[in-house]
Amino acid sequence: RLKACDYQIFSLLDFKGVEDLLDSEQIDLLIVDRNLPSGDSLDRIKELRKQGYKEAVIFLTAKTLHQDLLEGFESGCDDYMCKPFDFNELLLRIKAILKRHKREEEKLVFKDFSLDLINYEFFYKNEKLDVSNL
Repeated sequence: RLKACDYQIFSLLDFKGVEDLLDSEQIDLLIVDRNLPSGDSLDRIKELRKQGYKEAVIFLTAKTLHQDLLEGFESGCDDYMCKPFDFNELLLRIKAILKRHKREEEKLVFKDFSLDLINYEFFYKNEKLDVSNL
């Protein structure tokens, strides 16, 4: 159904090869079930985060306990939805997450420096610097 909403979909049955996919394609969002054939995907998301992967993650899972939700967010996911789920709600959550991630991409950061690419503002340690036009 996401294809019908003009999203490009890559489907994996397990986490095997996910790093290769993330390195070779422009992936904006991962929708991951916690119950994969190889086990709970929670640790794999933690590993991806440690490796520097910043793609958004939504857990879509039958693990419905409050502790499961907390573990999901602690692992680095952006959202957590329990099965059964409403497709329209999933679609709204996807749009919201992608909108937030797009805003983050509109800013370049290097150590204590940041450059706002929309407003053309330059910051050092979150203090705006006045720079002249060249």
